[in-house]
Amino acid sequence: MLVVSADIGWLALLMGLSGGVGSGLDGFVLVTVTAGAIILSNRTSLLTAALATFAVLYQELYTTLAAPAEPSGFFQAGVLGTLFFASTMVIQNVSGRLRQNELRNLSQAAELADLERINQLVIQRMQTGIVVVDEKNVVRTANQSAQRLLAQRSIPWAQSMRSP
Repeated sequence: MLVVSADIGWLALLMGLSGGVGSGLDGFVLVTVTAGAIILSNRTSLLTAALATFAVLYQELYTTLAAPAEPSGFFQAGVLGTLFFASTMVIQNVSGRLRQNELRNLSQAAELADLERINQLVIQRMQTGIVVVDEKNVVRTANQSAQRLLAQRSIPWAQSMRSP
């Protein structure tokens, strides 16, 4: 939060020194606000959007007071503030969905690992011999009963799928 706020402050200062909202530095403030929306929590990122809006409006007020002959850019500053909030809300929505998908994927991966472990235990403890081979006739897994039935101490396993 502190780094994003400092970036917004410095960019607003540079924007003011460069002639206001029309200087072209407003895009950098937008990028900073958007990056803050990605890495900060929802409320904090909305706070940075508000801070950026206030900073841009304040520097525009300062620029207008310092050079009254120049045309005012308050409308452009207001639109830019609206854009800060809109981009923040869109990024929050997208990043929230990404976080939910990541949590769901991690949960599913843990469930899959548990199911695989249970599957291996069930296969190893069965009294019936089970041998699983792939399309190239490479043994992928076999339980202890299959090893006894085949009268072999070990079966040549596939390198990637060794049975415990």
